[in-house]
Amino acid sequence: MLMQRLATGTLRFTAILVTVAGLAACGSLGGSRNSAAGQRIAAAPAPAVVPAPQDATITEGVRSQLAREVPLADIDVHTAQGKVELHGTVADAEDARRAVKGALSIEGVRGVVNDLDVAPSESGHASLAASTL
Repeated sequence: MLMQRLATGTLRFTAILVTVAGLAACGSLGGSRNSAAGQRIAAAPAPAVVPAPQDATITEGVRSQLAREVPLADIDVHTAQGKVELHGTVADAEDARRAVKGALSIEGVRGVVNDLDVAPSESGHASLAASTL
């Protein structure tokens, strides 16, 4: 009986000791103590996670970029989960390439679907009209 009480008492003492040691360790995680002043010095906060731009912000950014890159083009921009779709008509393949490149340059864009049509060449119509005169 005496041995059982001693064993139980030892277990309780060990459990209390482990708990106190654990709490002491947890207290030191929040910062360190300045031993001279006895004051707690706060640890530097973790950097904030910057959220990805919302689709509306991406759409506006792409529209602004397209206005600079391909000013005469008629391009509609739709964005869903960072994926940009370009619909409309451009003057030539180079304008289509600049539109895609401009859309990809916007922060948060995960991909671009190029659904742009190239307008018929006016030079082809002009030469055809000149040849019929």
